[in-house]
Amino acid sequence: MVTDFTTRQNEINKITDEGEKHKQNLALNEDLKDELLEEKANLQKILDENPGSKNIEERIANVDKLIVQTDQKIEEDKKWLAQHQGTVVVDTDKVVAIVDPGYQTKVNEIYKTTDPTERGNQMQILNESFAEKSNERIQELEASIKSNPNDAVAKAELEELKRLNNQIDADATQPLVNPVVLDVASVTSKVSPDQLLPDYTDRKTDISKITDPYDKKTAENNLNKELSTEIRSEIKELEQLQKDNPGNTEITGRINNLKKLDDELNASIVANDKWLAANPKNNDVVVDDSDVKLVNPEYQEKVDAINSTGNPDEQKNAIKELNEETVEKIDDRIEELDKTLAQNPEIKLHRKKKKSLCR
Repeated sequence: MVTDFTTRQNEINKITDEGEKHKQNLALNEDLKDELLEEKANLQKILDENPGSKNIEERIANVDKLIVQTDQKIEEDKKWLAQHQGTVVVDTDKVVAIVDPGYQTKVNEIYKTTDPTERGNQMQILNESFAEKSNERIQELEASIKSNPNDAVAKAELEELKRLNNQIDADATQPLVNPVVLDVASVTSKVSPDQLLPDYTDRKTDISKITDPYDKKTAENNLNKELSTEIRSEIKELEQLQKDNPGNTEITGRINNLKKLDDELNASIVANDKWLAANPKNNDVVVDDSDVKLVNPEYQEKVDAINSTGNPDEQKNAIKELNEETVEKIDDRIEELDKTLAQNPEIKLHRKKKKSLCR
């Protein structure tokens, strides 16, 4: 996958600084995951064209296993770095699940109750039970931190549990996590981007009209990242709904299709990121349009023609050739102005024009 994976891994193993080793290992595995997602998307396209191909299905299954293994390694490195060097981002749902693994399911069940008073009473009973269990977990964390005072992850969990207990003290009728109240009957396995982002297709159409390849790919990535966030949020809700409704084929099918779409989006994002890294945007100041027209009157017309080709690599090469041609004409024009200034140094207009061309 990553062409120099083994070489980079061998070099990482030689690093003596533990923090740097984890950073480099994290970067390597994130690169590997990008490659795996791209490979999976390519295999999925082949499978779509050849449905039922056992060989391709097996290869996709193997890639999925590698993605899971790589994710585990990524999380391990992130956890180590957070514990020893970084700021910990707390996931409230996970903190709650450590104390009471069934809390989310219980909340979902309670929120099926339409009577707000009864629902509040049931939530209060659940939260008071959670607070008792939370206090036990707090004692465990305090003991752990006492023996390992630099454990930032344990400290973050401790602070979050204290915050949640304070929330319960303030109003025990409110859930600590968002209830999943999806109507099982309304869940369909069919997935489209516009279900998740209502204006996705319209925005994608607008992006397709962008002529600058760098700006176009950047806009594509921004849109696809936004859609990916929505996909992962729905998957999280559906997986919880699946626990309460095991065997529901529509829920399972929708989760699988959402994951497939997310893989495709991430493969596209990775491909665009590679192109953007290899083709950085040139933000250099250029001469005024009027100056360019003076030396190459057809410049803009040629640029428009190049941008209409649709092939980013061909566009890049053609623009490069056009700019080199224009630079030569600018140099010739500067020589002409130098001669004129040498003969007539008092002519301010020519001096100003030369200064503009030399920027």
